[in-house]
Amino acid sequence: MNIRTKLIALCLVISLVPVSVVGGAGIQEMDSIGKYAQDQSARHMEAQVTGELNNTVLARQEQIQNVLDVRRVDARSLADSSPVQNYQAARAGEWELVQRQSRTQLGHMALQMRTTVESTKETVLREKYGGRSWEELSPAEQRRVEDEVEQIVAGKAGDGTRSDGTASKMFQPGYIGDTGYAYITDRDSNIVVHHNLEDGFNLVDNASLTVFDEVATTIDEEQAIRNGTRWGIAEYEWEDTTQAGNPVEKKFVAYAYHEDFDWVLAPSVYYYELQTTASESAKDRINASFESYLKTRSVSVRGEERPAYDEIILTDEDGQGVVRAVRTDDGVVTESVERVSYADTDWFAGGESMAEGEVHVGDVRTVDGERVVYLSTPVYQDGEFSGTVALRFDYGILSAMTNGVTVGETGHLSIVNGEGRILSHPNASVVESGARITDESHAGGLASVAENRILAGERGLSTYARGTEGGGDRYYVGYAPLEFGTEQFALLATVPEEDVTGASDALGRELSDRTSSALTFFLLLIGGAAVAVIGLGYAAARYFSEPIEQLRDHATALARGRFDGDVDIEAPDDEIGELVEAFDEMQSNLRRQVTELRTVSQNLGDGDLNQTVRTDLPGEFGAIMSDLDDGIEKIRQSLVEVNHVADRFAEVSSETVVSAEEIEAASQATAQSVEEIAHGAEQQTEQLQVAAGEMNDLSATIEEVAASADGVVETANEAVSLADRGREHAADATREISAIESETATAVSQVEALSDRIDEINDIVQLITDITEQTDLLALNASIEAARAGEVGQGFAVVANEIQGLANEAEEATEQVEDLIDEIRDDTDETVEDIQSMRERVESGAETIEDAIEMFDDIAEASEEAEHGVREISESTEDQARSTEEVVSMVDDVSSVSEETASEASTVSAATEEQTASINEVTQNVQTVSESAQSLRELVTQFDVGREGGESLDGGASESSSAPAASEAVAVGDDAGPSGASD
Repeated sequence: MNIRTKLIALCLVISLVPVSVVGGAGIQEMDSIGKYAQDQSARHMEAQVTGELNNTVLARQEQIQNVLDVRRVDARSLADSSPVQNYQAARAGEWELVQRQSRTQLGHMALQMRTTVESTKETVLREKYGGRSWEELSPAEQRRVEDEVEQIVAGKAGDGTRSDGTASKMFQPGYIGDTGYAYITDRDSNIVVHHNLEDGFNLVDNASLTVFDEVATTIDEEQAIRNGTRWGIAEYEWEDTTQAGNPVEKKFVAYAYHEDFDWVLAPSVYYYELQTTASESAKDRINASFESYLKTRSVSVRGEERPAYDEIILTDEDGQGVVRAVRTDDGVVTESVERVSYADTDWFAGGESMAEGEVHVGDVRTVDGERVVYLSTPVYQDGEFSGTVALRFDYGILSAMTNGVTVGETGHLSIVNGEGRILSHPNASVVESGARITDESHAGGLASVAENRILAGERGLSTYARGTEGGGDRYYVGYAPLEFGTEQFALLATVPEEDVTGASDALGRELSDRTSSALTFFLLLIGGAAVAVIGLGYAAARYFSEPIEQLRDHATALARGRFDGDVDIEAPDDEIGELVEAFDEMQSNLRRQVTELRTVSQNLGDGDLNQTVRTDLPGEFGAIMSDLDDGIEKIRQSLVEVNHVADRFAEVSSETVVSAEEIEAASQATAQSVEEIAHGAEQQTEQLQVAAGEMNDLSATIEEVAASADGVVETANEAVSLADRGREHAADATREISAIESETATAVSQVEALSDRIDEINDIVQLITDITEQTDLLALNASIEAARAGEVGQGFAVVANEIQGLANEAEEATEQVEDLIDEIRDDTDETVEDIQSMRERVESGAETIEDAIEMFDDIAEASEEAEHGVREISESTEDQARSTEEVVSMVDDVSSVSEETASEASTVSAATEEQTASINEVTQNVQTVSESAQSLRELVTQFDVGREGGESLDGGASESSSAPAASEAVAVGDDAGPSGASD
C-alpha cells in the first residue's frame, strides 16, 4: 500500500469518528441544556434584580447616612467650638482660660512691638548710616539711632508720645480693652515711652512696683527672652483712675526685650476688663461662626447645592436666647436674642435631656411651607449643663434624594421614622396623611415585616402582599437602618414582584424557541460535515503525496552521479516545500564545488600562484578550499616580503650615509658653538658678580626703611594712646559737668522754693499790716469811748493810747520787713537768672565736650588706621628685604653655575672633536653595507610572482590570468626552475 492510500484512510478515520460521536452526544444533550439554561437564566435574572435592589438600598443608605452624620458632627462642632466654649468660660468667670488666652494675646503683641522696633532700627541704619551694623557704630551714634527710633515709633523722643508715630496708638489708653496700653522701660525700670509719665520715672523707686525687679531678673536668666523669641508675664496692682474712687486693681503686663536699646516693651491691661472683653468678643466670634455655617454648609442633590441649615440658635442653661443666625431673602442675619426664651420648645427640652456629645433630633414639621427638623445638642462647661445649640435642618433635602429615584422598572424609595411613620415618599399625600408602615390597612403584609425587622434596625430583603391575609399584588422590599442623632430611621426600596419575575419568564420562553431551532440546524450540520470530510480527506492525501514521489525520483538520479538535472517540483508552502527547496540547494552546491576543485587543480598544474580561490563553499568543501587558498597565499607573501626587505635595506643604507655626513658637519658646528658658550659664560660670571654687589646695597637700604616704619608704628600707637586718654579725660569732664548741672538744678529748685517761702512771709506781713490797721482803728474807737465816759474812762484812754502806739510801731516794723522782702526777692531773682545762665553754659560745655569726645574717637580711629597701614608697610618692607637677600643668594648661585658652564664647555668641545672622527669611520662602514643591500635586491627581482594590486616583484604589471614564462616563474611542485630559485 503506497503513501497516498494510507493518507486517505487516515484522514477519513480522523474526521468521521469525532463528528459522529460529537453529533450523537450533542443531539442527546441539546434538550437538557435548553431546560437547564431556562432555569439558570430565571434564577440569575431574579438574583440580578434583587441584587440591584439591595445595592440601590445600600448605596442610598450610605449616601443619606453620610448626610445625617455630617449634621450630627456640625451640631457637636458648634457646641464644642472655641467661640462657644470661650463665651461660656468668660460668662462663668473661668479666669484660667480667659487669662491664658489674654496673656498669649499680649505676649504676641509684645513680640510684635519688638519686631517693629528692630525693623525700624535696621531702616535707620540702612538709610542714614550706610547699612553699618549696630556693633560698628560709636556710642554717640548708637544713642542717636535709639532716639531716632523712639521718634519714629512713639512720635517723640522724650516725654510722652505724639500721634504721628508709627505705633503711637499702642501707647494710648484704650488700645487694649477699655484702658489698657503699652509702654517702654529700660531694664532698670526707668520709663522710656509712656503716655503721661516723664522719661526717667522709675517704676520701682518712684512707684514701689518691685515686680519690675523680677522682670529684670527674668530677662537676665532666660536667653529666649533676651533673644526676642519669647515673652514674659508679670502681675502688679495699680490705681485705676477710670473708676470712681480710683480703686487699686490687679493688672498684668506681657513684656519682650530689645537688647541693643536695653528696652523692655510692655503692653498691659487690668484683669477685670478681660471678662467683659472676652464675653463680647466671644459673642462676635459665635455670630461669625454661625454665619459661616449657614453660608458654607450645603448638600449636593442631583448636581445642585442646597443650603443645609436655615437657622442656628445658642441658648443658656435656662433656655434664654444668646445669639441667633437666620437665613432671609436678603442673606444671613445674626442678632442677639437675650430677651427671647426658648425654654418651651421641644428642641431645647430634648437637648437639655441629652448627655454630653449626644444630638437630639426633633419631629419633622412644616415651617413657612418647608419641611424642617430641629437638631439640638447640649453645651457643657466643667461638666455642668450650660446651654444648647440648635440647628434647623432642611428635611426637603432627604426627600429630594429619595423621591426622584426609580428602583427597577416602577419601584421607589421612602424613609420612615422609628415609629413607622412615612417621612419621605414620591406620593406627597402619603406623607401628608401621616401613614405608617405598621398599619396593616395601609401597608398589608409589610406591617409584619416592619414590626419584626425594619423598625428593629435590621438590614435585608423581604416580600409581602399588599392586601390583607396574603391577598393582592406582591412586592419586594429592601430596607436598611438610618441613624439620625438619637433617633432610628429606616430607608425602604419597594419593587413590584412582576418587575423581578416578568423578565425571567420572557427569557425562558425565548430560550425554548432557540433550543428547537438549534437542534434542527445541528443535524443538518453533521450531515454536511461528513460529506465535506470525505472529499477533503482525498484531496489532502493527494496534495501531500505527489511532491514526495517526485522528490524520490530526483534523489535516485543524484545517487547515480547525475548533477546536470534541475529539480522542478510543485510543492506546498510547508515542510514538504522546504524539503524540496533543500534538495534543490544541495544539488546546486555539489555541482558548484566540483567545478571549483577542477579549476584550482588546473591552475596549480600550470604554476599560477596569483589565482583567486573561492572559499564560500558550504560544509567541508569550504574548509578544504580555505586551507588550499591559505597555502598559496603564504608562498606568495614570503616572496613579496623578501623583495620588500631588500628594497628597504637599500633605502636605509643610502639614508644612513647621508645622515652620517650631516652628523659630521653638525659636530663641527657644535664644537665651534661650545667654544663661544664658554667665552659667554665667563662674561656672564663677571656681570653676575656686579649684580650681587648692587643687590647687597639694596638689601641694606630696605632694612633701613623697615626700621623707620617701626618707628612710625610706635608713634601711631602713642597717638592712639593719647587719644584714648584724652577721650577718658573728656568723659570725666562730662560726668563732672553733669554733676554740676544736677547741683545747679538743685540750687535753682532751692532758690525757687525760697521765693515761695518769701511769698508766704509777705502774706504773713500783709496779715500783720491788716491787724495793725484794725488795732489802730480799735484804739481810736476806744479813745472816743473814753472821752465820752469822762473821768471814768481815763484809764481806758491811757490803754488805748498805748495800744495805738504799739500799732504804729508794728506798722513801721512791717514796712521795714516789706522793704527787706522786696530786696530779698530782687536778689533771689538775680540769683535765679545767674544760675540759669550758668546752667545753660554748663549744658553748652557738656555738648562741646561730647563733640570733643567724638573728635577723640575719630582721632583714635584715624590713628589706628594709620598704625595699621604703617604696620603693613613695615611687614611688606621686611618681606622685600628677605626677597632681596634671596635674590643675592640666587645671583651667587648663578655665578657659580656660569663658571661651571665655562669649564664644562671646554670639555664638551674636546669630546665633540673626538665624535667627529668616529662619525667618519661610521660613514665608511655604512657605504659598504649599502653596496651589499643593492646586491641582495638585484637577486630577489629575479622572482616573477604576482602581488596584491597586480604588481610583479620588479615593479612591473602582471596578468593574473596568464601563466608566467618558464624562465621567470616558479611553479609549485615543479623541480625545474631558474638558477637560484630553489635556494
